[in-house]
Amino acid sequence: MIQAWFRILLLLMFLLSASLRPGWSATSTDSTEVAPDCLGGAGIRAQDSLWLIGTRHLGPPHPDRCYHQHFQILRYEASGWQNRDFSEFITDQRDVTAFYVHGNRVDRSRAFSRGHEAYRAVVRNGDPAETVRFVVWSWPSDQICGPRRDVLAKAARADSEAYYLASILSQMPDGTDVGLLGFSFGARIISGAFHVIGGGSLNGRKLTSVTEPPRLQLRAVLMAAAMDNDWWLPYGRHHLAPNIADQLLVQFNSSDPALKLYPRIDRRRPQALGYRGIAGLGRLDPQRVQQQNVQCLLGKTHDVSRYFHSPTVIQRARQTLLPTHRPAATSDNDSFALQQQEPGSSPVAAVGTSSDLGFLELDEVE
Repeated sequence: MIQAWFRILLLLMFLLSASLRPGWSATSTDSTEVAPDCLGGAGIRAQDSLWLIGTRHLGPPHPDRCYHQHFQILRYEASGWQNRDFSEFITDQRDVTAFYVHGNRVDRSRAFSRGHEAYRAVVRNGDPAETVRFVVWSWPSDQICGPRRDVLAKAARADSEAYYLASILSQMPDGTDVGLLGFSFGARIISGAFHVIGGGSLNGRKLTSVTEPPRLQLRAVLMAAAMDNDWWLPYGRHHLAPNIADQLLVQFNSSDPALKLYPRIDRRRPQALGYRGIAGLGRLDPQRVQQQNVQCLLGKTHDVSRYFHSPTVIQRARQTLLPTHRPAATSDNDSFALQQQEPGSSPVAAVGTSSDLGFLELDEVE
């Protein structure tokens, strides 16, 4: 019995990670971002800027400290990644600021490449007249020994990251148009940040320097969210998040093999938002909160690249994140064809790659 539970937890930790590639090291002893010299064929539009904000060197936050001066901030230039200070970041104004928050087991070097992949996916076929400040949020999600210890540690760290992200957002000028894209634990971080911005607290921490929510245009896309699906209900852990956001899109996959196991890491057996969708959706404002079931588009996978490379999935995300892609308002939460299928594909053909499903050989859990 103990061995079976251990195998289940091991499987969950592997599948909740971003897909591993050959040559990627999941461990490191350096606590700061070591930037690659360049992003091969970077493909960054001339009107955009690409930034990385790192928190890997920071411990748990203290509510009485101002942290935005302690983040590691890098900007991509023609000569590669360069260190910048917070004032340079905050004054780099564009039409929209887009954040990407990665999931579990993404080391610092992979955060750069994964963030660049997210940038290309989001701005692909974008309006050339629209300028984007794209920010990769790099948090300490390297593998920790012991599957249960790893998952629980990252869940706890997500609360700290939510506080850090909220502190950055609270410093942005009123009227800033902000779109945030998060995958797995990254989605959990964004939801928590919205809750904190709205005046809420996580583990007793709240933004004491903010007396009222910043007047930002906040939108978010949560892909395969590794968080309880009832946290947005009244008295839920992130219950203020839907109130502070102008628009929230949840893209969930009811065939996700990792999030299917989410109930097994807690005695309450909660369902994952990224697996079941939003609990009590009818209680939330349909103009603000929508969801899309991508099961028939992606099949059995917990691989962020599959989300990025699905034209239907990323286009729906892009419509939320970028102003010029935004469709007319609708109150129909299923208006984007929850069972829609990619042209020329089938659910059978959409089953995940070996990199994200190979671990199923460890045990029969279906």
